[in-house]
Amino acid sequence: MKQLSTLYKTFPIQLLLLHFKKNKSLLIWWLLLLGIITFAIAGGYGGGYLFLDPEYREKVSFWSFFWVGLGFGFFFMAWNIATYLTNAFRFPFLATLNAPLYCFCINNSLIPILFLSTYFVALVRLQYYFEWRNITTIITYIIGFAAGFATLIALTAIYFHFTNKDIAAIIAHIKYRPLPKTRIGRKKRQPSQLSQLEQRLENTIVHRWEQIEHYAKAINISYYINNQFQIKVARPAEHYPETVLQAVFRQHHINAFVIQLISLLALLALSLQIDNPYLQIPAATSTFLVLSLAMTIVAAFSYWFTEWRTAVLVLMFLTVDYSTTYKWYQYDTPAYGIDYTTTPQPYNLTTITRIHTAEQTQKDQQNTLEILEKWKQKAKAQQHKQKPTMILLHCSGGGHLANRWAFLAIQQADSALNGQLMPATVLISGASGGMIGATYAREYYYQQLTQKIPNWHNPHYAEQLSEDLFNPIAFTLVTNDIFYPLQYTTIGQHKYVKNRAMAFENRLHQMTDSLLYNKTLADYQPLEKNAIIPLLIFSPTITNDNRRLYISTQGVSYLINPPQKYTLDNPYNEPDGIDFQLYFKDHTPDQLRITSAIRMSATYPFVLPATVLPTEPKIQIMDAGFIDNFGFQTSEKFLSIFADWINKNIDQVIMIRIAGQEKVEQNPTYTPESLTKQLIRPFTVFMSGNIQEYTADRALINLNQLLQGKIKFINFEYEPQKQAARASMSYHLTQREKQEIAATFHNKTNQQNLQKLKNLLNTPNNTK
Repeated sequence: MKQLSTLYKTFPIQLLLLHFKKNKSLLIWWLLLLGIITFAIAGGYGGGYLFLDPEYREKVSFWSFFWVGLGFGFFFMAWNIATYLTNAFRFPFLATLNAPLYCFCINNSLIPILFLSTYFVALVRLQYYFEWRNITTIITYIIGFAAGFATLIALTAIYFHFTNKDIAAIIAHIKYRPLPKTRIGRKKRQPSQLSQLEQRLENTIVHRWEQIEHYAKAINISYYINNQFQIKVARPAEHYPETVLQAVFRQHHINAFVIQLISLLALLALSLQIDNPYLQIPAATSTFLVLSLAMTIVAAFSYWFTEWRTAVLVLMFLTVDYSTTYKWYQYDTPAYGIDYTTTPQPYNLTTITRIHTAEQTQKDQQNTLEILEKWKQKAKAQQHKQKPTMILLHCSGGGHLANRWAFLAIQQADSALNGQLMPATVLISGASGGMIGATYAREYYYQQLTQKIPNWHNPHYAEQLSEDLFNPIAFTLVTNDIFYPLQYTTIGQHKYVKNRAMAFENRLHQMTDSLLYNKTLADYQPLEKNAIIPLLIFSPTITNDNRRLYISTQGVSYLINPPQKYTLDNPYNEPDGIDFQLYFKDHTPDQLRITSAIRMSATYPFVLPATVLPTEPKIQIMDAGFIDNFGFQTSEKFLSIFADWINKNIDQVIMIRIAGQEKVEQNPTYTPESLTKQLIRPFTVFMSGNIQEYTADRALINLNQLLQGKIKFINFEYEPQKQAARASMSYHLTQREKQEIAATFHNKTNQQNLQKLKNLLNTPNNTK
């Protein structure tokens, strides 16, 4: 019991207990980081990959982990200075040491050691089991991290060596501080003048000490670990004047300010150089910088405002939050290519109804009928049928998982069908990541048609499109977007702010050899008009009123105001969307970049910022998956409107569902839930995609009646062999996840569906 009592009174243990008792606001940052690296927090977003598989200059290497180690070192020192600032006065024996802060850091390392232990276990696990790295490579990564950490610690040690004084130096400074200048010159103060200097110190130090003395007493320490990592007995400090002890502690308060200043300057420098590849450090490093800044700010508030700190922090948060409502702070994320300088279009029900006229609907419908006729002539020749088969592709959302799966499913199905899939496809719709893969699949197909590439079925293209997309987004978010973007760029004749939306599009170009660089809707308009490539319709969500924004190279106003034989006399019957080309005809809509259309359709909350369009009031555009994750509503409208033409000219309509997740859980189970899960369960019901699936099923049944039973349904679904191996819906994929997604196409269920598709198209087996 005596040994346990002695252990209990050691400095490391007392510090650990004190943190849980007094410093919960500082422990939050460690818990946040632990949650991220273990995928307990933001696991679906892939936040852990930023720390466990960081990229520097588009690759994971010694240097990428060096930067992460450097960032962690900065966070480690911020943690120690923050806790020293708020707790050093509780341990007077520290003032008797030659280097109190060094000693404090050593004894305050239990929580960092716990974090590092967890981090290295998670790192080795991910790199070995999911990235398939060998042991030598993993050791290299760990050495890189350690080198970065050691570099930062060495730099701070040098700084503290020249700025911090021990207690002997403080006393000497007090005793022998020179008097102000006289006519004769400077005179040395005598020891008898010590009380006068002590009084002057009290004006700046002791008052603060008295403020905190009322709620905290000194903690008795038996042993501590010194700078040479030796166990030493803590010396009493009662014989030193209180003002001298506080002078020792006071000198480190400026270091907290230095840490804050360095964090701000570093983030500012990075935000000004977000296009410099050498300064595009791993997002984990910049995250450590942001958390370091936040930690030192919280510590400063705890120190200066004591029991009022929570109220002051809340008040400051509310003040900042309210300030962001003013125009001077706000900035809009644009859709690149369209003109924001002309007069904004009014956005209200009256304008929507006025613009989407019956005459315009008839004109757009006739234009699409002409496209269908051109497609039919080509399809008849290729399929050798008087009434060809029409295919519609539906690609679900789901981050990089859905992106890779959609591209691979379209690419490999087209290859297995001897190149018949894409020519037979009339329309592609969907959401988020699925539309990224589908858009690039269509472009690679066109590149082969024009003989710019020999074979678009080359696996190399799928690998390119599966490279990391998350790091540049996260890096720009933490270094630029959480503050105020300071840089602009010019695209065409228009000036736009640089933020993570631009980083997203630029990274897409880097990954794919700039395949879609500067491509606009106008570039695809004649190709779709002449049925050379399938129609592609994006349908992102207008968050102001939950309408859809239909983006297409062709006029599609009939999707908003479909022609009806019998009109419904209902004054509350409102259009559920707007036609982008028609509504923004005065804002050069045909110059919209195709990657901006992709981005608007794939704007998941927090990952990418909402796009603002030039209307009054402004409308914000976000992910298409909120309303229609597969694009079924778009295709259902399309097929209903052209049902008469389809019944006369088409043999069958094949609707292909390319899904990044299971349609509906076949055998749902019930397990007792915690109170927290019970509270959030009602909200998850409305966020579930099953509701959309059930609605789509009912619509397809009715549609099949309208099309006289012509609809055939094919499902290509990502379903890994082990549920634990399911890829996350982030913009980062591990090597194992990439392999798992590629292998899924060859599982029994998907191969059966592929054979069914072959039979429907009367395609001979591909023996390649």
